[in-house]
Amino acid sequence: GLEESGLSYTLRECELYPKPQWLLKLNPKGKVPVLVDDETSKATVESEVILDTIAERARPALDGAGGQAEAERATAFRRLVNEELLPAGQDAKFSGRGGQAALHRVLGRMDELIVGPLVTGGAIAVADISAAPMMQRLFEDGMVPKDFGRLHAWYEAIQQRPAFQKTKLEH
Repeated sequence: GLEESGLSYTLRECELYPKPQWLLKLNPKGKVPVLVDDETSKATVESEVILDTIAERARPALDGAGGQAEAERATAFRRLVNEELLPAGQDAKFSGRGGQAALHRVLGRMDELIVGPLVTGGAIAVADISAAPMMQRLFEDGMVPKDFGRLHAWYEAIQQRPAFQKTKLEH
């Protein structure tokens, strides 16, 4: 989100085990990422809240192809990712057959929402950024069937973005 936003920031990386004391002071649970507001010194620790904070500060940079219909599409897509895709993906990966059917249904609904090449058209939106890490895992694990053409085209478009290339999760 920060890379796409154009906002200036300082990245501070850390080892996850053992957790460094400075991280535990910001977030006693030791979870990452953590966003620290330079103006207020307030730490934000939940990924989606961090993304919302960045989007608000960077507005209109992460609004996508703006309009009411596009905003509703982006909200629906993001809701699917966070409320349905995450649990369905985990079930499919670790539980087997029943999880595959649920994952297939969610991916189908996501595929239908994509305008192309990105969720709301040609401009990056918070919905795209929110989905990218989970979708990267699913694509790399071969869990997105080829018949979801818009999702495959979406992922190709996401992978081409310099911000994604810079922050891509390495396995």
